[in-house]
Amino acid sequence: MGDPPPNRPASSANGTLEKTPLIHLVLYALQNGLTGTMELWAPDGRRAGILFLSGQPTKTYTSEPIGYLGTVMQELGYLSAEELASSLEQLAEAKTLGPALHGQVLLSSRTIDEDMLAASLRQQVAQKLRHISTFPPQSAYAYYDLFDGLRGWGMEMGEGFDPVPMILGMLEANPPHGHLDAALVNVGDLPVRLGRNANVARLGLTPTQLAVVERVRGKPLRLADLLAGSGLSESEGRLLVYLLLVTRQVDVVRPAETHASGSFSAPRMSPFPKAEPETPPAAQTPLRTRPDPSGSSSPAPPTASTSPPPTSARGLSQELSQRWDEIVRRAESIDRSDYFAMLEVRRDATLEAVQASFFSLAKKWHPDRLPTELAAVRDACSRVFARMSEAHSTLSDAAKRETYMLLLADGSGSPETQQKVAKVIDAATNFQKAEVCLRRGDHVQAEALCQLALDADATQSDYLAMMAWLLALKPENQSPEKTVKSLTMLGDAIKLNARCEMAYFWRGMLLRRLGKAEAAMRDFKEAVELNPRNIDAAREVRLYRMRGGRFSTAPPNAKSDSGSPPRRSSPVPSKSEDAKPRLLDRFFKK
Repeated sequence: MGDPPPNRPASSANGTLEKTPLIHLVLYALQNGLTGTMELWAPDGRRAGILFLSGQPTKTYTSEPIGYLGTVMQELGYLSAEELASSLEQLAEAKTLGPALHGQVLLSSRTIDEDMLAASLRQQVAQKLRHISTFPPQSAYAYYDLFDGLRGWGMEMGEGFDPVPMILGMLEANPPHGHLDAALVNVGDLPVRLGRNANVARLGLTPTQLAVVERVRGKPLRLADLLAGSGLSESEGRLLVYLLLVTRQVDVVRPAETHASGSFSAPRMSPFPKAEPETPPAAQTPLRTRPDPSGSSSPAPPTASTSPPPTSARGLSQELSQRWDEIVRRAESIDRSDYFAMLEVRRDATLEAVQASFFSLAKKWHPDRLPTELAAVRDACSRVFARMSEAHSTLSDAAKRETYMLLLADGSGSPETQQKVAKVIDAATNFQKAEVCLRRGDHVQAEALCQLALDADATQSDYLAMMAWLLALKPENQSPEKTVKSLTMLGDAIKLNARCEMAYFWRGMLLRRLGKAEAAMRDFKEAVELNPRNIDAAREVRLYRMRGGRFSTAPPNAKSDSGSPPRRSSPVPSKSEDAKPRLLDRFFKK
């Protein structure tokens, strides 16, 4: 399913369906407009994948034969049994000539039209999501942002399908009883009413369910009154109310306060929680993720830069003032400490010593134990305690501790260093994906990924060089004035690394665009000298010499001129590429 492991980025988030049911994940993706792939694994061996485009599922994969397109079309009345059998024969014949898809075969034969195909694909996604909802709570998931793990699987779509009408079917297939009970207990006897922005027609309800919902349009009712005489069973009524809550169709009316909610936004929850949270809730935040020594992703505590602790303790007693200063100092330095220093134990400390030290420190550093006078530094205290909890979790687990000791030996044992390394790795990963997009002509995605790489690590000449070339390829940047701006960026890339082959080649291409043949030739020659296997640069030199010191008026290589990186005659890396493995050297003590 998807690209081979070397091309797959690290997961942005992961967890289990027990912590976060599938409907919450789907609604969170919709609310935040996510584009990427979610993969799921059930303990019984079943697997699934969902590709999101701008928050909407567009393709789904299941390891079991669920929702074949032809069967879906027959269920919708678009195909008769005879037409289905005939189209399957045509599909088998088409596959003898190469890859073929059932929907394309049916369109080609005019058995269906585009609207029928879109409706069938939407229904197929709904059936597969309903099936994935039956995965047990112990099932794991991982989300890969800006990654298409289903490329080549099924029909490529330019947009997704609204998942909201699919939520009810997912709930009916496998209600998340624990979350459902908690939500209803939270509402209790408080009345609810339909929100001003509610759109219940989007939920795909039955007439009976719609009649129940209409009862609270402008008139708050307690849940018991809402469901009384509704004709729904208790389980059906509870499921309907939960649906209204998770899709935020209703407002809960509290005394002297009405909580308005936007239509169809997921509940405010930690959408991608850590699979086995070790840190108390008060010390966690779901704002971003970081690599864990065990290889998973988990919420990271806020850094000092995002939440600087207050620096004034005026008006406090001497004891509280000293405690204030201690919290501020520790919060500022905690990310530079390794896990052993955080817990104040030796590196050969036993499990018992680690646990004893952590529980002792917890009495002092748990934010709930702070006196009210120190409320202003509670966030700083939470950061310290979160790091201590992280250290305890790692050093108390034999496998995690073994992995962490390797990081420590490499000089990357502190969270600050780990974050720097993760940033560099993320940048390199995004740049590799940008190269792939550039080769296949997807300049928009290539620019977005290259910008992410530059934002994370602006010291890499290759990143800056590619961004300059991508900007120069835009139709609005073809003028000499705009070309000069890209040339300046390429010059800056060469200043960062005088052996940046790509910068020389692309600068040569832009100089040729401006008619500066001799300067362009110097750059092409430099690119060839840096990498004799650079076919396109070598061709430019050869053609220039053949034409007596001039270029042709037409581009000699349409592929290179359209944006693709220069071709090489061998997969052997160039000199500039040989330097890439050393990106991390400045973070590790080799």
